[in-house]
Amino acid sequence: MAFKKTRSLFENIMVSFNKKTLLQIGNILTPIICFTILGILSIGQGDFTNIFESESESLIDPIDFTFAIWGPIFLFLIIFLVYQARGIFKPIEEKPELEFVDQVSIYFMLSTVLTSLWYIFWIYRIIWLSTLSMIFYLISLIIGYLRLNLNLRERSNMEKVAIYIPWSMYTAWITAATIVSITTFFESIGFNDPAFLFSDEYWGVIILVVTLIIYTAVLLTRNDFVYGGVGIWVLIGIISQRLVSPVLVWEVLITAIIGLVLLIITIIYQAIKNE
Repeated sequence: MAFKKTRSLFENIMVSFNKKTLLQIGNILTPIICFTILGILSIGQGDFTNIFESESESLIDPIDFTFAIWGPIFLFLIIFLVYQARGIFKPIEEKPELEFVDQVSIYFMLSTVLTSLWYIFWIYRIIWLSTLSMIFYLISLIIGYLRLNLNLRERSNMEKVAIYIPWSMYTAWITAATIVSITTFFESIGFNDPAFLFSDEYWGVIILVVTLIIYTAVLLTRNDFVYGGVGIWVLIGIISQRLVSPVLVWEVLITAIIGLVLLIITIIYQAIKNE
C-alpha cells in the first residue's frame, strides 16, 4: 500500500512538470544555491561590514542607512517567491494560470546569478568585472520589469503586493546601485585625474541629473510610485552623505536637493492626475 501511494505521488509530480514548473522551482533553488556559495566564499574575508566599502569614494555615494532598503526588498522578494510557487506540484490541469511566471521567465534566476558574480568580483576587488556584472544584473531586471508590463495592466491587490512592489522596488534600487557602481569604477581608475572636461563636482552633478531623468521618466510613463519612491530614498541618502562628509560639495548637494524636490512634486502631480 505504501509503495502504491509513493508511486502515485511520484507519477503526479512527474505529470505536473512542465516549463512553468521548472521556472517556479528554479526561482526558488537559484537564490538558495547562490547564497550558500556566497556564504562559503565570504569566510575569511574579514568584517562583513567592510566587504562593501570602496577605496574610492564617489560624490554620489549614499549614506550607510540608505542600504537598509535591502530589508523590504528581500521581504517582498520572499513574498514573490512564495506567490509564484503556488500549485508547483499540482497536475497541469489543476495549476493556477500564473501568467507572470512565463513573463519573468529566466530573468529572476539570471539576476540572482549576476548579483552573485558581482559580489564575488567585488570581494576580490576586481572592480571592472563587478561593474560589468552589475550592468547585466540591471539589464536582466529591466527585461523582467518590461515583460511583466508593470503598471500597464490591471492587477489584483495580491498581485500588486507579490509582483508589482517587489519587481519595481528591486529594479529601482539596482538602477541607482548600477550608477554608483559605474562611478566607483571610474574613480578607481582615476578617470578624472587630471580633470577631463569637468571637475569631479560637475561630473557628480551630471550623473545626478541623468539619475533624476531616469526616475522621473519611469514615474511619468508608468505611474510607478514605488520606483519614484526609491528614487526619493536614494536622493535622501546622497544628501545625507554630503552633509556628513568632511568637505561640503555644494554643487552636488544643491543638485540633489533640487532633484529631491522635483521628484516629490512629480509624484504629487501624478497622484492628483490619476484621481
